Amino acid sequence: MKRAFTLVLASSLMLGASPATEPVSEPGVALCQLSLEGAVGELPHPWVSISISHRVDEELVETSLVGQVKPGTHAASLTSLLAARLKEQGARVTESTQPDTNGDLFIEDVVSVRVDLPAGPDASVTYCDRPLGVLTLRPTSPKPGAGTLEFRGVVADVSGRHRSMESLEVPVLEGESGHEVCKRLFDRSLEAGWLPVRPETDRWSPSRRKDSGKLESAEVKLSASGWELELLAG
Repeated sequence: MKRAFTLVLASSLMLGASPATEPVSEPGVALCQLSLEGAVGELPHPWVSISISHRVDEELVETSLVGQVKPGTHAASLTSLLAARLKEQGARVTESTQPDTNGDLFIEDVVSVRVDLPAGPDASVTYCDRPLGVLTLRPTSPKPGAGTLEFRGVVADVSGRHRSMESLEVPVLEGESGHEVCKRLFDRSLEAGWLPVRPETDRWSPSRRKDSGKLESAEVKLSASGWELELLAG
């Protein structure tokens, strides 16, 4: 079902515990690669929730795949179904899958992606030609599971001629809140040479590098059940 989807960001940021004066920029529009690996399991329950907000003829549309599926359903089956729904909504999609294996979708003009896969498969989201704007992490169960949160990005130097891969990985502890995980990610990214911001306590943005390096693209992967991960393009 096609419907307008409005994204609202707070007009003030928080750097650590202190308010920042830098306003939140408008979300970007990215070429997005959604990769699913493995299959849907039995535990904690075979529920799948993937929502993608994308532009179609200047309108912002949300396309979703939400519901119970059979345990053992392969990633390729999920990406094929999601691709069909996206195309029905007018999205430009390229599908790269093989039967009963992993699946990849390349989706044009994406503004944000939300993923919650409590029983798998594993998912990663890459903004191929835009930086990550804001990451939001919310628990979707009374006791969300443990795992890791990974961030990888291509950074260009001031001249724009030299690029490097920068990465961060933080643990996600069982029963934590989104605030606790994003605070750990904030502290770790600050130590690693970023100037991160936190629009809200359960959000994180890589912003920019201390050496004035510019984030050009980014990949995020969450390996923990009981969480909804939302990624807004920069």
